[in-house]
Amino acid sequence: MTMGRQQRAQPLSSCQHASAAAYATDIRGYTQNARQIRHLLGFRARFVRRYPDLGDWFGGPLAERVGRLYGEEREQPTCRVSYEARPYLMFLALHGYAQFDWDWLLAVPRLSIWNLLDRVGQDLGTIELIEEAVGLGYAREGATQALQWAVSRVFLHTSNPHVESIDDAQLTLLSEAICQFGERSDLALFFGPGEPSHKEIARRYQSNLHLLHVILYHRGQVSKEPRRFLNQRNPRPVLKSRMEAVVAHYLTARGLTDRPSTIGGLDLALRQFIGWLAQAYPAVESFAEVTREQLMEFAEAMNTMLGARTKRPLATLTKRGRLSRLSVFFQDVATWGWNEVPDRPLLGSGDLPKIPARVPRYIPEDELARLMPAIRSLPCPYQRAALLIARWSGARREEIRRLALDCLDSYADGTPRLRTAAGKTKRERIGPLNEEAAAAIRALQADRKAERGFRDTQTGMVTRYLFVRHGQLISLQYLFDSSLQTVCTAAGLTTADGKPTISAHRFRHTVGTQLAERGAKLRTIMN
Repeated sequence: MTMGRQQRAQPLSSCQHASAAAYATDIRGYTQNARQIRHLLGFRARFVRRYPDLGDWFGGPLAERVGRLYGEEREQPTCRVSYEARPYLMFLALHGYAQFDWDWLLAVPRLSIWNLLDRVGQDLGTIELIEEAVGLGYAREGATQALQWAVSRVFLHTSNPHVESIDDAQLTLLSEAICQFGERSDLALFFGPGEPSHKEIARRYQSNLHLLHVILYHRGQVSKEPRRFLNQRNPRPVLKSRMEAVVAHYLTARGLTDRPSTIGGLDLALRQFIGWLAQAYPAVESFAEVTREQLMEFAEAMNTMLGARTKRPLATLTKRGRLSRLSVFFQDVATWGWNEVPDRPLLGSGDLPKIPARVPRYIPEDELARLMPAIRSLPCPYQRAALLIARWSGARREEIRRLALDCLDSYADGTPRLRTAAGKTKRERIGPLNEEAAAAIRALQADRKAERGFRDTQTGMVTRYLFVRHGQLISLQYLFDSSLQTVCTAAGLTTADGKPTISAHRFRHTVGTQLAERGAKLRTIMN
């Protein structure tokens, strides 16, 4: 954790006080109230007496610079001089006298910069940003608050009043600053006790920044696609530096051809194995020292491990998957002839846990009859369309999520025709589609905004997707997991503990079963 007293902000460029005359002229530009003028000038005078060199204020403890901490009354702040000087500090930023560090900008919940900007006719470009956010479907009030927060922080940090100057680098810097700020040990001083509330503050800050990123991406101002990172993990300690260097190299190599989910699975399996080695065999420092016997011992140890999320023993499929990834790793690096690794594979397919063969379960007609009305009653058109497409096309979840906006056309006889995105088989497919699902697709197409496309993870081509809302590709969890929980509950198709008995993949088996009953060829069904 970062200790607050160890943090010393430095001015980001040459900073200096403004003269009392310049500040007085500015104040008189918006008020003639003699008492208010006297107070504001007095606040500045006390601040300048305490910090004649503005750099001394930047070098002070953050709590002193914030001035008024969580729970303190206005009349009794920790550092009255800093707290009362906030209008003067905003004046310095507005007129280019100073730029402010991220910690101070994040520790002060509300900065009264917008009143000053209104007085000089500045909006930092937020009016256009807000309209673009509303055009993408965001609520005006929420978008206004989020964008004003993000844009004001960037402005106060850079002194650049033009939102058009914000680029990928500045967005990354603010995101990293939020992450680092969230690790401070003194957050209770600014936001009150309670770690959950601190995580909520960081989440809210990241959410504000994410909206700005979305808008700038769709206007073509930044090139990096916006991604949410709601569950950012703390950096893991390096346990075996030589082994982890090989892992990093391996993941980079595999990342050239494999999808992020595949890389994530490899990373998890390898890190878990390294963590186990660090405890069971601390003297082992290189993969070249790993033996087959140690791998088999790790396989046995997984029988006593618990899932990080479920806190339950690992399922057979989970254990098999992680051992399979380790097997692939050792096969790859041996084939490639790398250093610091065994010169032969250490695991084979026969070493993996056996799993019972299960017959794919189609959805019986009586359950379909109960399920379909619930699907048609879903209020969200995106969830409704996703499940209807799954029901009538048999496409995989990820293939449906990645459908292009122009995925639907028709055959010569007018029958709707669906072009399914390349997925597990790495091939696009074209086939007829039920009119009900086609109508759901047309409804989404008719309601689309003029947003920018995203680079497809399979083809690498910039694609305008069908399932985009608020300028972002909708998650699988929302399209399928959440919607199936809703419709299965409504249809009474849940287990004793309330989980849905219908999965998206069962629609695929149902379509396949119906095709087989009508005499379709196996190759057609498997596609």
